[in-house]
Amino acid sequence: MEEQRVNELKDPSASKKDELLKRRKKQVGGAQGDSSGTASQGEISPEEAAEQAAVMRSQIHLFWGNMLFERSQIECKLGLHDWKKNLDVAVERFKLAGASEADISTVLKNHCSNEEAAAGHEKKVEDPISNVVDKGDN
Repeated sequence: MEEQRVNELKDPSASKKDELLKRRKKQVGGAQGDSSGTASQGEISPEEAAEQAAVMRSQIHLFWGNMLFERSQIECKLGLHDWKKNLDVAVERFKLAGASEADISTVLKNHCSNEEAAAGHEKKVEDPISNVVDKGDN
């Protein structure tokens, strides 16, 4: 279940692609079963063409968002000031791609700009523990 969620995070349109492939296999199987041979394997219905276009748009938005996200990571690590702008645009692209809010928040939590906050939080957690151990030794 978790692996499926990770795959959906990477490509939210994967289930759409699987559905499309199943339909295409059914159509090809049906076309091969025709004795007339008039059905061509290259022909697709207008609905299927529209669905393919929607899936492709979703993938483009996802890949574009990933590129901007990675760029913002690099700019953040280099100390450049425009990293936040690229991160915001990446989030917009993820939304256009159909990514869930949970997936987007996970991506934002994994951004390198949050490493400093996470490191500071870990130190805060470690300090009380070491203080308790020190007091117990006295």
